[in-house]
Amino acid sequence: MNAITINENIDLLHLLFLGTVSILLLLLSGMASASEVAFFSLSRSEIEHLNSRTDTAARRVVKLLENPDRLLATILVANNMVNICLVIIATQFVDLIFVFTGVWEFVFNTIVITFLLLLFGEIMPKVLSQTNPVKMATALSLPLKFLRWALFPLSFILIRTSSRVSRLAS
Repeated sequence: MNAITINENIDLLHLLFLGTVSILLLLLSGMASASEVAFFSLSRSEIEHLNSRTDTAARRVVKLLENPDRLLATILVANNMVNICLVIIATQFVDLIFVFTGVWEFVFNTIVITFLLLLFGEIMPKVLSQTNPVKMATALSLPLKFLRWALFPLSFILIRTSSRVSRLAS
């Protein structure tokens, strides 16, 4: 018996839905990774330049950077939530196409999904963001402003917990 075979009863509509959701989640993961590098690699002079600008996006970037702990917590919570959802949805996508025996499902999903997540959700967005952090930070400031509001309870808990652990450690 083969370790991996193609599923003969593929629901194309379900496959299309899961594939689309997986791609959207991968883009969101990339957005979170890119924003982390963009915001936290801005130099002092770039921040001062953004502060002198009058456009809304530049003002939003400066405002978000006023509380870097909250910004980082928001990015990390969003990225982890998206990545967890991506792994779950992408695994369903793979399971719809292939039938596995033994440990091959775990091995296949681990290798393929991890590779795609690292390449398109982490490495490429961070490299692209590092080349022009001002442009990326201004472009991603609106979604981050929304996420900062939407994820406030989780970010708040993360910040409080990490600050208490930091105090106990010192």
